[in-house]
Amino acid sequence: MPTPLSRPTPLRAIRGFTLIEMLVVMTISAILLAVGVPMFNSTIASMRASEAANSLVASLEVARVEAIRRGIPITLCRVPGAAATACDSAASSGYAGDDWAVGWVVWGDVPNDAPAVADVANVIDDNDRLQFQPTLASGNAQRAQIINPGGVTAITFRPDGLRNVGGAAINLRIAYPQAAQGTAISCRQLSVDVSGRVTSSRISC
Repeated sequence: MPTPLSRPTPLRAIRGFTLIEMLVVMTISAILLAVGVPMFNSTIASMRASEAANSLVASLEVARVEAIRRGIPITLCRVPGAAATACDSAASSGYAGDDWAVGWVVWGDVPNDAPAVADVANVIDDNDRLQFQPTLASGNAQRAQIINPGGVTAITFRPDGLRNVGGAAINLRIAYPQAAQGTAISCRQLSVDVSGRVTSSRISC
């Protein structure tokens, strides 16, 4: 006679999910997906807008520091490629004429940089380029857009660190994605005041 410890365990009936249980799980999954995807897109957009803003802030800081260090005016300006020899506001490769996301360069007429070649004022030669930022992405792809409503294509810092031209702050609106891809999800504003101070803040799109 088997003892209680050796008594065989009865087999339990094995059953699957019912149709109602599957429908409940599918409904909950659909709700979570509907809520999560927009939040995920918003997070990505915020990151892309911040990356574009941080790249431009870094270049502005380089321009200001180099102006003070070298004792000459240093300019950050919009250029449609590394070969550009002047600041440019022309539309190029899917970028509007006022969109800085096409690329920019930090430069200055560095004295005695190329003794064999005479410097020409306001012409960006190879030795004058201190930093170059290529396009943020393909002109037709989803990307950040950096617009200056006033049509400013150059920001110059004096040797004392102040902005070369006084007056109101220069504001650039950074949006992701660009207008060509529909309504922007995340926007920031980058401002350069007359003292040369650069600030970046979130704004509504």
